[in-house]
Amino acid sequence: MVVDLRNKPALSALLNSLKRMIPVAVERIDDRGEWILLSSPAFSNEMLFSRLQDYWRLSMSPLDGASFAIIFCRFGLNPGVWLHHLATPQLRDEYLPGCHDITSWT
Repeated sequence: MVVDLRNKPALSALLNSLKRMIPVAVERIDDRGEWILLSSPAFSNEMLFSRLQDYWRLSMSPLDGASFAIIFCRFGLNPGVWLHHLATPQLRDEYLPGCHDITSWT
């Protein structure tokens, strides 16, 4: 299933903003548009996460800051740099926005 980002304007705007600042690509996106695996043709995952941290606050409107998290998972079952779209009040209550560096999901 392909997620239509036109139905997710905040997510679409953030991804477009990030792409203008650094070389970043969407590798995989779940069917709800909640979890997005990012990659870069120019950077390792560690460097990509570092660049995303540098540009994080510049990439979105202040109103959207609570609606997104960037998570660098170093090892385990789903390693990589993940964008988590916290689109609902329930998700915003359950997860922390911002930038997070974790060893693994477990």
